[in-house]
Order: sequence, then C-alpha cells, then structure tokens
Amino acid sequence: MDHRARLQCVCGELDQSRCVLCGGRIRGIYLGRLLYGNRHCQTDIGSQTGQCSWLLYRGHGAWSGIGVDEKRGETSIKSATFFTTLTDFSYQGEFTPFLQDDFVDGIEQQLEKHGILASFILSRTFRFLRSNDLIYTPVIKSYMLGETPPAFDLLFWNGDATGLPGKMTTQYLRCLCQQDQFAQSGITLFDETLHLSDVTVTLCAIACEIDHIAAWPDSYRGFQKMGSRSKVFILNQSGHIGGIINPPSKKKYGHYTNTDFSLSHSEWHESAAFHEGSCWSLWEE
Repeated sequence: MDHRARLQCVCGELDQSRCVLCGGRIRGIYLGRLLYGNRHCQTDIGSQTGQCSWLLYRGHGAWSGIGVDEKRGETSIKSATFFTTLTDFSYQGEFTPFLQDDFVDGIEQQLEKHGILASFILSRTFRFLRSNDLIYTPVIKSYMLGETPPAFDLLFWNGDATGLPGKMTTQYLRCLCQQDQFAQSGITLFDETLHLSDVTVTLCAIACEIDHIAAWPDSYRGFQKMGSRSKVFILNQSGHIGGIINPPSKKKYGHYTNTDFSLSHSEWHESAAFHEGSCWSLWEE
C-alpha cells in the first residue's frame, strides 16, 4: 500500500500539505498517522524519533490515538509533550455556558447543514472567555474613541484558523466535554475503550498559570490520572499563548516544577520550585 496516498486530515480529505476541506495543516495533525495507520505521516511531521507534541484540542485526540496504539501493541511513539491540554472535564469552569445542551444543539444544527464547524465560531468562543480584553476594549478604543488598536503580535495566532470536521466536533463536545468519558467511564474509539490511565508513554505536560482557555488546575487534574510512570508537569507563568511562546532569549516568564503529583493543585503550587526564565531548556533535557 502507498502510505503517502493515505496522508489525511482528521476530516478524511486527502492532501500532501493542507486539507482541502477544513484547511487544517497536515503537518500539525499527527492523527493522520495515529488514527489512519499512516507511517509516512510520522516522517512528514518531522518526528523520526517517536517524540511528538500537541497543543490544546489536538492533544485530546492525540491522547486517544496513543491509547489506541498502545491497545494494539504499537510502540512507535516513545514520548509525548502536551501544551495547555485539557483531558478531565469534571469541572468545566468558564466553559460551562458553552457546554450546555442548548448551545451544543445549535452547533450540531450548524454541523448538519455545513459539515464542518467554521473556524470563526471557535475563535469567537475563545474571545468570549476574555471578553474585556478581546471584545469590549478593542471596540471602545477603535469605534468609540477612534484610536488605532495597539499591535499585539500574539493575536497573529488566531489568524491561522482551522475548521473542525463535524463528526469529530460532535464526539468531542458530547463525549469528552459534556460526559467526561475519557477521564471517567472510558471513550470508545476504533472499537477500543480508552481511559487516561491507558496511556503509558513518557510524558511532559506544560500548562500556563493564567490560561483563560485551558485552566492549569484542570490540566493538572487530568495529568494526575495518566498512566505514565515517567512524567513531568511544568507550570509556566503568563497565559495560553504567551506562556508557551516564551524563548529563553527574552528572559521573560518563569516556570514552576514539582515531582509530587499526589498533591492537590493548590498544594502542588505552594510547594513547587520556581525557576527564572523559559522552560524550553528543561524541556530539551
């Protein structure tokens, strides 16, 4: 079989660099190999050593994919890094209004009509979570006061938006977010029932202290349930993007470490060691 011909986005469309349906970049979706059995995809992403990284909602799917691999005896992934990833939704926090049935029902109606969740809907939801900073203040300054909004380079991140395939979005919202199956009863994927404890690869999880999207106590709670014997949890200062895009040369935000994962999130933070500067050097080790 020509594995190159099976390089796919999670929505199922074929392309060598970018999904023609949802616009997702293949290089950023390792699930092309994990969930479709495509070994060539591993090389295209640039991970020939079995060391892989995922961010935010891609992390949820990647955890599931690694679980499927381990259930089937596949050992090509040796270690994994997850940035600002939630896997335990027992406490929904500020996401609660967006995970109610009426809101999710509306999204499903949109999906039935168009087949994908348009990227602007996801971006708009994230802006709602920081409405003062990302909605009201810009409107007041630009519309009411006639001022030019200040340049904010981190918002360039939002310009590289990707639509989400309908089936994936529905399963994600219903099974992972609303029902919390991955952390509780188990989620079924490719005829396998998966739990957080099933994933045993060497793990590094990195969260951010004032993250408005993936609150670090919730990231930590899911991390505690993961079955990896060798794992590291790093808490960066700053928010969802600034805490990750934090090169050592800037000497800007520091980070916390603690190897006692039996502690609650508040106890972990209180007894953690603080380190000046970026965690990138620690991650490289």
